Amino acid sequence: MIGAQGSAGPATRGAFEITFPPELSANPVDARVLAYFHRRQPGAAPTDSREEAESQQIFGVDVSALAPGQGAAIGDDTLGYPARSLRDIQQAITTCRDFLNRYTTFERADGHRVKLPMDEGEGQHWNSKPGNFYSKPQHIHIDPASSDTIRIQLTETIPPSSPCATRNG
Repeated sequence: MIGAQGSAGPATRGAFEITFPPELSANPVDARVLAYFHRRQPGAAPTDSREEAESQQIFGVDVSALAPGQGAAIGDDTLGYPARSLRDIQQAITTCRDFLNRYTTFERADGHRVKLPMDEGEGQHWNSKPGNFYSKPQHIHIDPASSDTIRIQLTETIPPSSPCATRNG
């Protein structure tokens, strides 16, 4: 797991800095921070499944003890899918939505400590997991030639699930 101080270093070309305010958590959190991009304009239908797949990108980084206001950096060296790096993203106006998937620390019987995303009744779906933080969708401009850092603040918390709710209705 990358320490928060390691992920909050100087921004690289095309980097994103993702933070959360103390209103979401006054304490530091261990988590996976995810940046999700969708290049298709809202309301526009994809022409085929390949276009749909190529229009979606996700990048993520693990953080330890990320404090409120401290930035988690998603940069050129952050592994993504389907593009492996932000360097592979062409200039685009895109919709961006970011998430913080909280980890729980487990003490194993053999003395090892592991940090894993605990299921909170959502079936391990990080984008609907109660207690996770997220940003509202935002339109951003990705310019590979720019050295500017795009700063995004997570402002929302996924509420607890209803005990009777199911994923399909």
